[in-house]
Amino acid sequence: MTLAATAAVPASPAQAAVPAPPVRLAVEVGATTDTVPVYVEPPTVPVVRPSKAPVVEPEPEPTENPAPTQPPAPAVDVAPVTTDNAPAPTVEPEPVVSTDDGLASRVLALVAQFEGTPYVYGGESPGGFDCSGLVQYVFGLAGVTLPRTTQQQYDASTKIPWSEIRPGDLVFFGSTNAIYHVGIYAGDGTMWAAPRPGKTVQLQKIWSTNVHAGRF
Repeated sequence: MTLAATAAVPASPAQAAVPAPPVRLAVEVGATTDTVPVYVEPPTVPVVRPSKAPVVEPEPEPTENPAPTQPPAPAVDVAPVTTDNAPAPTVEPEPVVSTDDGLASRVLALVAQFEGTPYVYGGESPGGFDCSGLVQYVFGLAGVTLPRTTQQQYDASTKIPWSEIRPGDLVFFGSTNAIYHVGIYAGDGTMWAAPRPGKTVQLQKIWSTNVHAGRF
């Protein structure tokens, strides 16, 4: 007996879902050939499905850090440029206030020359001075005419605070309407004066606090 079989061809992936038809086998018996249908299960072909490629998210592009911003520079005033040839303005210097002007220097130099001159009541010459006579005489030599008595000299003077007294100013003793003594301020709490009978013209300490300052 001869068996004839038709081999089954494997299915392609696209045909995997279609079942293969049964295969008929021919069986030869002696001289007679009978065809006997024989069903043979075709081999099962595994279905191979194409796998999807993984989706790769694109990496974000790195961003550069912005450079730190600097605060704006402060505005600078620039002097305008002039095209003319005008001269630059001159700056006048501030006046210097001196605590010892020319009059004060002259007065102090003159009164020192009479140191040792005796006190004489009512005296107004180098032969003898009282307090107001000495002041009147010395200021007269310096070019300033003063009244004769202490009260008159006080009334004619420019009144200044004691805190502003300076050398060359006058020191008056007593109340403002009863001045009884005067001297020429020499600085550091001292004055030139003709003190009293029995004394001479001298530089002495100011001994009282009941004093007033006057200026000419």
